[in-house]
Amino acid sequence: MNGPDRSLTVIRHWLIGLVGGVIALAVTDIIFPLGIAMVVGIALLRPRPVAAGGACVAWGAGFAGALWLASERCAEFNRQPNAGCTMGDNTPFLTVGLAVLVLGLLLTSYAAARARSSRF
Repeated sequence: MNGPDRSLTVIRHWLIGLVGGVIALAVTDIIFPLGIAMVVGIALLRPRPVAAGGACVAWGAGFAGALWLASERCAEFNRQPNAGCTMGDNTPFLTVGLAVLVLGLLLTSYAAARARSSRF
């Protein structure tokens, strides 16, 4: 498969991975190990770098974004009179979310470069 057909297939697989990553993120909120297992399962789909890139981008961005929103809501609550909110250290969790996001971006770049080089 060459040319536009291959590019469309790569985009489709990436979008499938992205949707799977969003679903896995929702499941992670309820049952953390199951959500992680879903991301790993999506990463094992063929072609691996494409689907895994989409899943990792969705999961990593969503996870880091959720932590940021929680931190902002806590800070907003602290600004109210007679109110207090204390969050634990989220640094390890934020590091994991950002690492998964970066991994997804690297896999996406790799898959795009591979698709581009196979056209010629």
